[in-house]
Amino acid sequence: MLRKRLLCVLGVVAGSVVVAGVGVSEVLGAAPVTVVKVRPTDFVDPLSDTRDLGNWDMLAEGVRIWNEDWEADSDPSTDGSDAKTAEYFEIMRPLSEIDAWDYEWFGSRPQVTQQFFIDTDGDTSTREGVFVAEKNYPGDHVWLVGGSATNAMKLVAPSCDGDPSILVTPNDVHCLGGSGSYFHGSLSEWADVLPEGTTVTYGGFAIGSGIRNADGVLRSLTYGDTRYEFTSEPEPTPTVTTTQVVVVPGATETVTTGPTATVTATVTAAPDTRDVTGAAVMTREPRSVSIRMRSDDRPDNTVMGDPLVWSVRVDGDEVAHFEQGFGRVNYWARSFAEGTGTHRVVLYKNGDRVREIRINTGT
Repeated sequence: MLRKRLLCVLGVVAGSVVVAGVGVSEVLGAAPVTVVKVRPTDFVDPLSDTRDLGNWDMLAEGVRIWNEDWEADSDPSTDGSDAKTAEYFEIMRPLSEIDAWDYEWFGSRPQVTQQFFIDTDGDTSTREGVFVAEKNYPGDHVWLVGGSATNAMKLVAPSCDGDPSILVTPNDVHCLGGSGSYFHGSLSEWADVLPEGTTVTYGGFAIGSGIRNADGVLRSLTYGDTRYEFTSEPEPTPTVTTTQVVVVPGATETVTTGPTATVTATVTAAPDTRDVTGAAVMTREPRSVSIRMRSDDRPDNTVMGDPLVWSVRVDGDEVAHFEQGFGRVNYWARSFAEGTGTHRVVLYKNGDRVREIRINTGT
């Protein structure tokens, strides 16, 4: 498996994918079909990692990003770690739908990097890893930031053979090099090895830390078939069109004896309010339980009423709580140590108990 991946990587290099100014999605023919405008208000403040020597300024056609030279800073103790600019915005799409990446950067080298926040367990408020895409490396691979990733993500990295020793010291014996970390692969390869339902929750850009005098304009970031374009221009004001129906006197078809025309109109019924419904599948292993909870898709001509609420209790204590709109999937799993007795895992749906599983681990 490792040898096949190595040949694949070498083949990409031989195919001259690394062409200055040409994006990965252009080379691979992944033409975006949707354009989304990103404005300063779309940046998620709690995720911001722009530090004292990092700067950004939104322009009409792009975002200027620059890091100051820390040696020019008045504080001689500065080591460059404050030279970082990083901002993020919401993506919330399945990783399986994002099979290509690209960015338009006009400026210094090293260039900006493209970021992917990855959720594998259905709890989108946290992340299990961060992918980085950068054109300094050949091909379409993204690499996993080791310090921000779970061991489970590292062990399934497409560039490694899964040997547990890589969790301590990644090396060329069990992993392929040639990227920003030993843990790398294409987006499709990652989607194949990560759990079903893995989500790209947030995307964004970063330069640094420690990258001095970086300066340029980032025009756009592409995730799969969607290109996110940065702009300072305000969102257009919606145009409201009012249609007036005029009754014409003297019409040949009348509904009364007077000069009143017959008016035919198509009336669309007001949408119904529907509460979210759905189902769950509980799977039992010898010492573990997993649950997949999915809400139904929104019916046509309806608006959402109450969300679908799932609750998981283990031995009487609530350990997980999910609220779902239409068409959402959440996952939960728990393993129990051997010899810890019998455990009760109970799933509740809108407050009603729907299923219980008991796990006997022995004493």
